[in-house]
Amino acid sequence: MDSLKYFIDIIQLLMNLDIDFKRLLEDAERHKTKKRIIRTLSIVYEKLPFLDSVNEFTYKIPTLYSQRNSTIKKYVDFIDYSILSFDSPKHSMIEFYHLLSTKN
Repeated sequence: MDSLKYFIDIIQLLMNLDIDFKRLLEDAERHKTKKRIIRTLSIVYEKLPFLDSVNEFTYKIPTLYSQRNSTIKKYVDFIDYSILSFDSPKHSMIEFYHLLSTKN
């Protein structure tokens, strides 16, 4: 969630579609993306609580986005989201490898 574009895309989907979160998460579980979907939607709903009145998301988890900003918390949250939010350890390792091998 390092770009406002992602927030806007998700907000538009939530505002314009009647999303069945139960089915979305069942599909995400089959695709091994459930943790990431829950985390991403939790971040969006934390930042924009009015979305609960549009389509309530009851599967929220607390994230560091809601806490006071500090440099350490930002890094911890980045690592948590970028590496630890995958449903399988294999996918986490692949993402960790890609993160280390990416040239900036």
